[in-house]
Amino acid sequence: GGQLRLEGPLGQTLLDLSWPGPGAIARTTSGVHRHASLDEAIVAFTGVPLPVAALFAWLRGRPAAVTGWEAELDRLSEVRLLARRVEPAPGLELRLLLERAPAPDNDRP
Repeated sequence: GGQLRLEGPLGQTLLDLSWPGPGAIARTTSGVHRHASLDEAIVAFTGVPLPVAALFAWLRGRPAAVTGWEAELDRLSEVRLLARRVEPAPGLELRLLLERAPAPDNDRP
């Protein structure tokens, strides 16, 4: 299972996606939608398939080869990721500005 939240440039939540097991739940401005799979939920929101497994590898700074996709990992230290689908059409560009997780509070008892 996991969770992914996409926010717009003004901080509004565009997609709050969770996959607690088989299937996925997408919360958008138009409501809550249930899907048979994570990939199906992504296509319903974006209109095109995204390489989800590769995306998580890229976010960890690991190269992952996906046919038709290019990822620029050199700006991850600036918490930015750029990935492009160059083929097949339509092209797609993902520009992600990541939010760092807060550091654990080790001073708590």
